[in-house]
Amino acid sequence: MENVKDVTDNQELDNAYKSFEAEDEYVQSLALVDIIKDLLNTAKHQLNKVYVILAVSLIANILIVGAFLWYESHMSTIVETTTKTEQVVDGENSEINNVDGDQYKDNSVHNEG
Repeated sequence: MENVKDVTDNQELDNAYKSFEAEDEYVQSLALVDIIKDLLNTAKHQLNKVYVILAVSLIANILIVGAFLWYESHMSTIVETTTKTEQVVDGENSEINNVDGDQYKDNSVHNEG
């Protein structure tokens, strides 16, 4: 009978050990769940920071482009027109002064060289 009782005690120990292992696994799984939750929260906060930085960067770029367009709209444009004029001078010893600064008599020949 003693042997039967020893076998029963061994089974009780095995059952107690198995229940201890099950509890340990449960505690470990809870710890892993907490770690995963913390990692997800950290990643969420980091993503929020990235979104804020991206939004600030976009707003800054829009402001720079707007300021440039405003500045450029206040610039005045210069339209250059060229006109060709011919001078007709009658008479002897008449002088012609043209825009380029050349001065010559009406009967002289002007060669640019």
